[in-house]
Amino acid sequence: MRRCYLLIPLLALLAGAPLLKAAAPATATGTTEEDWSRKYPPKPGNVAQVMIQLNKEAIDAWRDNQPWPRDKSNYAQRANITLPNADLVRILSQRMHSNPALDGYVKWQILSFHPDLAGLAIKTYRQIIATLPGLLRQPQPSVPNPSGGGGGYGISLGSQMAIVNSRITNGRPGYHLSVVTTGSGLAVNGAGGPSMTTGDIIDAVRTTQTEAKRIRRIIDEANAPALAVRTRVCALLPRAGGVRFLALIDDALDRMAAADPSWPQAMQRLVAEARAMGTTTPLDGELKPMIVGGLRRLISFHQTQVNSIWADDNGHITMDREVIYASRRDLAEIIAALDLREALQVP
Repeated sequence: MRRCYLLIPLLALLAGAPLLKAAAPATATGTTEEDWSRKYPPKPGNVAQVMIQLNKEAIDAWRDNQPWPRDKSNYAQRANITLPNADLVRILSQRMHSNPALDGYVKWQILSFHPDLAGLAIKTYRQIIATLPGLLRQPQPSVPNPSGGGGGYGISLGSQMAIVNSRITNGRPGYHLSVVTTGSGLAVNGAGGPSMTTGDIIDAVRTTQTEAKRIRRIIDEANAPALAVRTRVCALLPRAGGVRFLALIDDALDRMAAADPSWPQAMQRLVAEARAMGTTTPLDGELKPMIVGGLRRLISFHQTQVNSIWADDNGHITMDREVIYASRRDLAEIIAALDLREALQVP
């Protein structure tokens, strides 16, 4: 399900707690983190201190336009501490930040504590799924209108502009916010005049494509922790009752709505889960209506994404469009595997 966010870090519950002391020193060359843990068993940690430190490093990296400070989910191992499973479940059951990139980073590191998600209440599972980290949408290049009339060129980023604007502009001249047909957009070096020459069109398209590629890299980096969390949490959720299947539906829909390149793999995980469940895994009565509703949204989902645009020397514009939708074959296999034809009212 597509989500919108404002950049308002939620740290009120954790205010005032001291930062963690320095993490365990780096392991010696050739020594694995498992070897280190056996030699120096982890000690109980303080969840408030952990959250403050993770929030701080995430916010600092975002504010300063720096890469994420950790290149893998290893906070627990480097700090050499443990946290109670109940605290891990609670963190995964709520949104840590309204900025989905920060929410994803914090939860990505929390997963290094290896939470156990078996045997929880259905209400808790629903909350974990509902608060999976959101995804920033891939940029949508817009095409110049040669005759003017208000049709400029730029890159649509939708309602997430409030979140990503500072990372994208980052002191670069010639940028300003503008309103385009799909929401907020970033106009690159102007928006075209009353008419555009062939040279103007070529320059506009090539500039827009160059910037779209740069912004795509920023979005990919921002989404990486959230995508990792989604994949890992879905794998940790139990199959029984359709809990994991429900999470995989939401995950596939969110990746499709964000036009993230990983959406086909998410669809294949959904098909594989339906195949593994078959008709021998009864759906939980509370989850079945949600699963049916999710499949209905998946059946009707259809979105066109412009991945790139370019212009030849004559000013002729070509666009690489991708149509994002669940194939009839995949949908038919899912519905048949779970025997949901009657519930979905499909032949």
